[in-house]
Amino acid sequence: MTTATKTVNRSGRVALLLAACLMAGVLAVTWVVCGVRYEKARKDILDARRAEMGSWVSGTREAVELWADGAEKLVQRISSSELYRMFAQDVQSLGSQVEGSINEADRKGVALPEDAASLAEQVPFMRGALLDFMNYNGLSDMRIVNGKGQTLLSAMMQPAPLDGEAAGLVGRAVGKHEFLFGSVRAGQNGQQLDVADPMSAFLAGGEEGKTVAAVFARIPVTGKLAQFLARDRQDDAGRPWLLQRAGDGWNVLGVDAASSDPALTLPLDDAGNLEFGRRTSVDGKSIVYSLGTQVSGLEWEIVLETPAAVVDARLRGMAWMIYGIGALAAVGVVLVAALLWWILISRRNEALARHFQQLYTVIDQQKRLLDSVNASLEVGLAMFDADGMVQVSNRVFSRMTTNEEENAGGTDSGAGGVSDATGRTLLSLFDVRTGASLVDAVRKVLDSGKADTIEVRIHEGETAERLFRVSLFPPYLQEESAVTEAKPGVVAIFQDITEFRRNSERRQRQQANIILALVRAIESVDPYLAGHSQKVAALADQVGGALGMAGPAREGLRTAAALSQIGKLFIPRNLLHKTGQLTPEERAEIMRAPEYAYELLKDIDFGQPVAEAVHDMFEKLDGSGYPRGLSANSIAPAPRVLGVVNTFCAMVSPRSHREGLRYEDAMTRLRDDPSVDSAVVEALDAVLRTPEGMSSIMGKAL
Repeated sequence: MTTATKTVNRSGRVALLLAACLMAGVLAVTWVVCGVRYEKARKDILDARRAEMGSWVSGTREAVELWADGAEKLVQRISSSELYRMFAQDVQSLGSQVEGSINEADRKGVALPEDAASLAEQVPFMRGALLDFMNYNGLSDMRIVNGKGQTLLSAMMQPAPLDGEAAGLVGRAVGKHEFLFGSVRAGQNGQQLDVADPMSAFLAGGEEGKTVAAVFARIPVTGKLAQFLARDRQDDAGRPWLLQRAGDGWNVLGVDAASSDPALTLPLDDAGNLEFGRRTSVDGKSIVYSLGTQVSGLEWEIVLETPAAVVDARLRGMAWMIYGIGALAAVGVVLVAALLWWILISRRNEALARHFQQLYTVIDQQKRLLDSVNASLEVGLAMFDADGMVQVSNRVFSRMTTNEEENAGGTDSGAGGVSDATGRTLLSLFDVRTGASLVDAVRKVLDSGKADTIEVRIHEGETAERLFRVSLFPPYLQEESAVTEAKPGVVAIFQDITEFRRNSERRQRQQANIILALVRAIESVDPYLAGHSQKVAALADQVGGALGMAGPAREGLRTAAALSQIGKLFIPRNLLHKTGQLTPEERAEIMRAPEYAYELLKDIDFGQPVAEAVHDMFEKLDGSGYPRGLSANSIAPAPRVLGVVNTFCAMVSPRSHREGLRYEDAMTRLRDDPSVDSAVVEALDAVLRTPEGMSSIMGKAL
């Protein structure tokens, strides 16, 4: 062995040792950096999940508390009534014998003391008023009860006695002198919630502040529970729960009935909230990430769960990406360092040759690594030339385009029995229509040099088909690159969006059903509103089109028009039906309808500012409108259209206190009104001159 050979061998061993140390150091640093980066990414993912779930839980709690506040105010209309307070006080002043039988005073054979005769004459009238109130507000039971659970006055002539739980609720309400909610229980008409509100003595005939009785009401809640649980969520995999306290634990509160299983225990904090964390699900069947909050006033807990597998899969994907990139970066650093080292220490051509051989080996390993990463992707990748020929493709694309006959023992099949699509044309891989559209898109990208996206349907079996979004990217060519005979290729990414599109269409159908239910609820409040929302929606849609609105903006206008009267759900019916002149207080209450509508609609994701349009439809250009007194350009186009169309439909439709105007007279008034948008008025006039416009105002368009 020559001295030169020994020197080269010794230099090689030293270089190998130094390279090993360098690689170990780089890998150690890379591992630490990737670990820090992964922990930050993990925290960001969990924080985002916590924020999404917290938003839904908070919104649902606000909806429940708003409903509970409405129920309390509803019952307080009876408990604060001077008429019923005086009646309860007078009954108790006559002794326990009258208390137990006064409700049956109008039945034959019931004997009362002589001094109770005047109270007995009031029973039929007060029962009738209480029955009307109960039926009008959809309650299943309403009565006035003393602290011992005896019924003093009921909306029903022969009410069933209160059970122990209901009597206990009344007793606590009387003792504490505060409004109380009971537990949700199954009844004849579904699930019901008992409430009790104490009645204080009437000042003129009793001791001030003394509790004389309580109003007991039974509220059906099956529909409300279903509504709360069905609120739209950003995460379709999430599962909501409503729980109600059962002793020291919690029972599941479903749409059918409260669970009779043993009470659950929840790790709640001092405020009654369930902190975001990984734990066993409420049903005990899986591991989930859950978050919950307690509803004030009601002993309910709102919980939202996301399967831990969904979050863990995303964390694993993030870990693979971070550590994979770190590994590639580390290998790259080592390779660069090795290359520089060998260039500096190499003194012979043999050493350079060995260096490049080693470099080629590492590059080949990197290529195999990239090929394995490409094979593990869940999207189809391919490169097409201008003739539609597949130049390069991955296994996912080949699996998408290869039928069963080709995979059955074909000679071109690769690992796993999937034929390689490389070298074939798009027209041979897909049906004629799909292949032709792809070839046209490829040529368009090559001609324009700009990326493009199309959607295609690929048959799966004899009847099924899947929808793919195909992203096409132009080739990257350097201006000074050598001219070759290879044809430039377009890179295509095939992404399966079938389930995404199905979920989107399902959400659109759900939103349409919600809008239809809300419109029906609006029309049930006032018989004169029947068909009004449909007319306003049809006319507003055509007027919006005449003004140049299109796409989502026009659809949002139509949705807002259909829901334009929803605020009247919260206005007392007697004000809507009143034929005489309204008092200032009554007019102020009716003018709150836009605010009620906004509070109801603001948390629904319509994709357009529907709630804002309904809220501002009564604003005027001169600032004389309500509720915010906006003027001129401060009013958006949608509420301008709604204001004109709603006013026109209201003027030509009969109401309880007047007849409807002729169309010509209504249009004359609108033209003479400087507070409305004249462009919208002229567009409405043009629409009414068309057969479609007249069909809409006649109630046949929607």
